[in-house]
Amino acid sequence: MNDSERGFTLIEVLVALAIASVLMLAAAGLYWQQKEIGQRLVAQRAADVALENEYENLRSLDPLSLVSMILPDTTGRGVALTVTVTPWPVPATKALDIVATYRVHGEPFRRSLQALVHVPVLP
Repeated sequence: MNDSERGFTLIEVLVALAIASVLMLAAAGLYWQQKEIGQRLVAQRAADVALENEYENLRSLDPLSLVSMILPDTTGRGVALTVTVTPWPVPATKALDIVATYRVHGEPFRRSLQALVHVPVLP
């Protein structure tokens, strides 16, 4: 090979291509992982909003009318709510357990909110 001939050998080009392909595969994996995390966070936020809204709705009701119930999806995002009302050992108190269930890519997830509600005792 003369000094006037410059360039890369075939081996150098193949090694560079192999390194570049490994880097691109790693970047693509991170992109898809980030996309899934974003979708999961959006669904989680929808579940949190549904929990907060239902809690505020239950607080606005007459405490004596609180009963356990299963609510259909009102968000349009596949979030189903289950409300469980149980007596608490403290007099004039009930425990609320509101559970939101939702799916992301077919995988089930669950968020919950627990609270105590004062129920006035009628004379």
